[in-house]
Amino acid sequence: MSQLTAIARPAAGSPIAVWAEDPQGGLQLTGAEPPLTREEQEMQERVHRFATEVMRPIGQQLDRMTPEEVIAESSPLWSVFKAFSQLGLGVDQMLEFEPEQMARMFCLVFEELGWGDAGLADAGVRARADGEDVLPGV
Repeated sequence: MSQLTAIARPAAGSPIAVWAEDPQGGLQLTGAEPPLTREEQEMQERVHRFATEVMRPIGQQLDRMTPEEVIAESSPLWSVFKAFSQLGLGVDQMLEFEPEQMARMFCLVFEELGWGDAGLADAGVRARADGEDVLPGV
């Protein structure tokens, strides 16, 4: 039994050796990562709001439609692409960040978009990355 106890304890001098054995408190929204910067938190909140208010409801509608209905001009799919293009998540905006912060931003953005609707996240990001005019009649 003492061997198991020794294995479970961090090595003396390791960064986690100073952690409390029974920590109190909860995790942040993002888990056990370091705190988000103000810019990161604003980005996460904006994309989460978009995922909640736009992606999830429209994704549920699209899931109940036939493939022909999904790509029809009257489909709600196109409103998602239009709203996505107004989020300000283009390559130019992301390149304004330092490389380390850009990597963190990409993770935050894709996590929130994937939470909203994985299929719409993939389609929206691909459409923006390809620079395609995916909106019919626009």
